[in-house]
Amino acid sequence: GLLGQIESQLGFTLSNVPDAPSGAGVPNINEWQTMDSEQQAFRMASFVEGGGNATEFMQMIAGSAPAQMRQTQYATL
Repeated sequence: GLLGQIESQLGFTLSNVPDAPSGAGVPNINEWQTMDSEQQAFRMASFVEGGGNATEFMQMIAGSAPAQMRQTQYATL
């Protein structure tokens, strides 16, 4: 990737650089809850880089929750 190109041009490797998470797409609610904040940030950044936005991303994760965990709004017409 880009970091590898930079390192090869400079002639050394950078340490303490986190790896991008494996797996593609939007994680489900269970995966999301087990990720640390760095993994969550990588996943969201990857989604946004692919053309999505952060609000969509979070809505998709929330949509994967079981019905009993989803917030439901009621209104009378």
